[in-house]
Order: sequence, then structure tokens, then C-alpha cells
Amino acid sequence: MATNKTLTEAEALEQYRVSFENVASQPEIATVMAEFGYDETLLTEGKTLLTKTRQAFDFNKKEDDETSEAYNNFNTTKEKLDNTYTLHRKKAKVIFRKEPVTLSKLSLTGSLPKSYIKWLEVVKKLYFPEIG
Repeated sequence: MATNKTLTEAEALEQYRVSFENVASQPEIATVMAEFGYDETLLTEGKTLLTKTRQAFDFNKKEDDETSEAYNNFNTTKEKLDNTYTLHRKKAKVIFRKEPVTLSKLSLTGSLPKSYIKWLEVVKKLYFPEIG
């Protein structure tokens, strides 16, 4: 059984561009298209719509790329902070091992939370205890 191949957005846009180019450069195709009601005015509207669509597609692609880059930068920075915090947490646990109140105030007891917001609050307590 044959399956329909779905086109990506970029492939579809390219097919439309090629179609408009073929109509403009091939008189036989232009004649057939005119018979179906696709005159020069309608083709110009289509080309304009294609241009706007391509610009929107390119803008969206650029935004997606920037978002991916920012997320990767965030992950790298968070990982560095996590490594530094883990080392400082171990040192603080040793330093304050005989002071349970301080350990509790700095959130050095128990395990580290997995969710980002809760993890960040625990990290803040060690570095900025006056805020936490």
C-alpha cells in the first residue's frame, strides 16, 4: 500500500516557489493556468503571499535557533553552578557539622530537590542566607 509523503514546511515553500517560477518562465504553463483562472493578477497575489510566508518562516526558524542557543547556554551555566554548589555544600556540611541549626538554616540537611525552582531556593540559602 502506498503512503502519502508529507512535505516539510521548507519543502512545501520551495515547491510553491518553483511553481511560480515555472509559470513565469514557461508560456505553456502560463496558458494552462490562465485557463483555470490563474491570471497575472492572481499569480502576483500568490507570489506576494509566498514572499510574506517565506519571511515569516525564516523569522520563526531564526527565533527557534536563538531559543535553542539560549537554552543550551542556560543548561551549561546551570551545570557549572550545580557543580560549584555541590562542592560548597559538601564543605559547608563539614564546617557546620556540629551546628544543626545552621545546617537547617542553610538547607544543608536532606537531599537536594530535583525541580529547578526548589533547587534554586536551596542554592540561594547557602549563598544568600539573609534572603532565604
